[in-house]
Amino acid sequence: MNDIDLSHLIASRICHDLINPIGAIHNGLELMTLSHSNAQGMEFDLVQASATDARARVEFFRLAFGGQKDGTKIQADALIRLCAPILPQPRYVVTWSIGDTVDRKDAQIIVLALLCFEKQLPHGGQLWISPQHLRATPSSPRDPIEQWHHLAMSPDIAAPMASDIQFALLPRMAQSRGLSVEHRHYDDIYEITLNRE
Repeated sequence: MNDIDLSHLIASRICHDLINPIGAIHNGLELMTLSHSNAQGMEFDLVQASATDARARVEFFRLAFGGQKDGTKIQADALIRLCAPILPQPRYVVTWSIGDTVDRKDAQIIVLALLCFEKQLPHGGQLWISPQHLRATPSSPRDPIEQWHHLAMSPDIAAPMASDIQFALLPRMAQSRGLSVEHRHYDDIYEITLNRE
């Protein structure tokens, strides 16, 4: 077992332990609504929305940073649903071309790339997603952020901040799948291409 495998198991454990109490809170709120109790008002709606968002984010982060078993698949509609809280409409317009199912390890690479795009496009934009090629155009121009240099995996580059870990993890996960990551930026278009080594 290498360090990346160990870190994936740690992330999976954290997400697994968090999803149960968050799910219980969410279910309890639904039961309060169905029982016609005094569960209403802006405060209740805020708690309900927060619980729903927390549950969705934990499920997303479990895919992005957790361990994935070899050969397991995820349905395309499930992957799109998992990404929706991270790339909310109408701020992001996402076009998917991924088929009916995706290998979970390939899906992990896709969502790590999406997290990189999300960092570059904080105000939203358009994204085109396929298993080998991802492209993004921001809704408002912005210079490339410095975190992209982590894709090179150079030992001379300092470790990223925790909030930027996707930039360092993406090329390592791709490498474990026999892929290399190519990043290009031109005319306000950002591209990530996954090439078979």
